[in-house]
Amino acid sequence: MRAPTPRAPLTVTGAALALTLVLTGCTSDPAPTSERAAADAYIAALNSKNTQALRALAPPGNDAEADAADRIARLGGRGLRLQTVDIQHDFGPDTASARLTTVTADGSVAEHRLVLTRTKGGRWCIALGHNPKATTKTRSSTEKPPP
Repeated sequence: MRAPTPRAPLTVTGAALALTLVLTGCTSDPAPTSERAAADAYIAALNSKNTQALRALAPPGNDAEADAADRIARLGGRGLRLQTVDIQHDFGPDTASARLTTVTADGSVAEHRLVLTRTKGGRWCIALGHNPKATTKTRSSTEKPPP
C-alpha cells in the first residue's frame, strides 16, 4: 500500500475552507475591522454599484436587500470620493455615528450619515435594513397610572 502523498491534507483543508466560506457567506473582501474601513467599504460599494457588497456591510441577521438596492439606485456609480470622515462614539465603544462628506466627479458635495455597530467578532457594520427576528419592545405609556 502506498503512503499518502503530501497533497492529501491540503486537498481536505482546501475543501474545508471552501465549505466554511460558503456556509458563512463570506465575500473575498475582508470584513471592516475599524469604523473608517466600514466607511471606505460603503463608498466603494456605492461607486461600484455592488449591492451584494453593500448588503455584506449590514449587521448579521438584518434584511438589507431593499435598503441596499435603494442606496445603489440613488447614490451608486457617481464616483464618490471621501473628503472628510467624522466618527463619534456617543453611546460607548461598540456604537458609532459617522458623518461622511463626499465629492463627486462633477464637484458636487454631499453629506452621508451612518450608524455603525461592532459585532462580538470585532467586525464593524453599517445599520442597513432591519432585523426581522428582533424582539419588539413594549411601548411605554405616557398616561398616569390608575390610583
